[in-house]
Amino acid sequence: MKSEIKFKNVFNKGDIKTIKWIYNVCKSEKYKVLFLIIVESISAIITVSFAKLSKDIINAATIDKSFDLVIKNSLYFVLAISIQLALYVAERSTTERCRCKLEWILKQHTLESSIRKDYSAISKIHTGELQNRMFNDVTVIADGFTTILPNVVYFVVKLIAAFAYLIIIDKIFAVIFLVGGFAVFFCTHLFCAGNRRQNTLVHSGSAHKYACYKEFCS
Repeated sequence: MKSEIKFKNVFNKGDIKTIKWIYNVCKSEKYKVLFLIIVESISAIITVSFAKLSKDIINAATIDKSFDLVIKNSLYFVLAISIQLALYVAERSTTERCRCKLEWILKQHTLESSIRKDYSAISKIHTGELQNRMFNDVTVIADGFTTILPNVVYFVVKLIAAFAYLIIIDKIFAVIFLVGGFAVFFCTHLFCAGNRRQNTLVHSGSAHKYACYKEFCS
């Protein structure tokens, strides 16, 4: 029962409607976001591959004692850096163009709704005054639509790739690392739940104390 309540607190019908509205308004830029997801995934894999390439260069110099192999692995390393640099430029350029286009689309939608005096169409999605809706909320929505999903995919792919390479290097250490990660996650979640309860109690006590002081002073 408590898990259902927590789930409802995180995702309610209003949030789902908001997400659907954002997608319907911004879906013209979905292919750019898909491109950003692909670029971030490749960039995450290349980032993890730096560890493998560095290891190969060191092994070529110390174990194999081959200058040609060092040069070969160094060229691979420089190639990986060049590819990641090109991906970074493409990602930043696409992100800025997508964000600016989304801001223009959202501002146009808000302005058209205001001209038609269809304020309810705006109030269902946005909060605050019209100026805030035209600038602050639009910027937040455009930035979130452009960056949140690609960044999540980047960190997930990077985590999976790093763990896969860790298994290749040392399976026992990978298992210990996985168990330790779950233990840290469990302890963090446990302490966070307690801190939230204490924070709620502190704020509740402060509110009652403030009400008593105000009543006493008046």
